[in-house]
Amino acid sequence: MGRLRIRPATENDTSTVASLLREEDRLEVQATSGRDPALVMLDGIRHGAECWLVSNAAGEPLCIWGVVDSFESVLDGRVGCIWMLTTTHVERHKKEFFRASKAMVASLLRDWDVLFNLIDCRYERAIEWGRRIGFEFGDPTRFGVEGRLFLPFEVLNV
Repeated sequence: MGRLRIRPATENDTSTVASLLREEDRLEVQATSGRDPALVMLDGIRHGAECWLVSNAAGEPLCIWGVVDSFESVLDGRVGCIWMLTTTHVERHKKEFFRASKAMVASLLRDWDVLFNLIDCRYERAIEWGRRIGFEFGDPTRFGVEGRLFLPFEVLNV
C-alpha cells in the first residue's frame, strides 16, 4: 500500500467522489441540506477558502475536504468551518487515512485559530475519528432540514 496523495480538489472531482460516498456521508448530507452531495462539494470548491482531494497511490479518491471561512472573529482570530466527505475506499486505508487526517488538521491550525462544524450523531465512525483527531464535542443539538441530532465540535489552535 503506497502513500496517500493530497492535491487541490477540482470541480471534476465532485461527481466521482459523490458516486463513491460512504452511506453515512450520504445520509449526513441529506439530513443537513437535502441537497445532492456533488452540489454540496461543488459549493465547497467554489466558495471555500481551501478544498482538497485525498487519494491512494492508485488514484482512487478517499475523501474531499475543505474549510469555509466563517467570517466570524474570536478575539480577531480566524475561524473556519471544516468539512469532509469520505468514500468507500477509506476502509482499505484506515491507518494511512487517520495519519493523513491528523496531519491535515494540524496543518490547517497553522492558519486557522478555530475550526468547527457538526457531525450527524448517527455517524459513529466520524465521531470516533474526530475524538481521535482531537475534536472537542459539545452537546447534541437538532440541526438541518431533517431536524436530526448532530454533535457540534471545534478544534483550537493552542
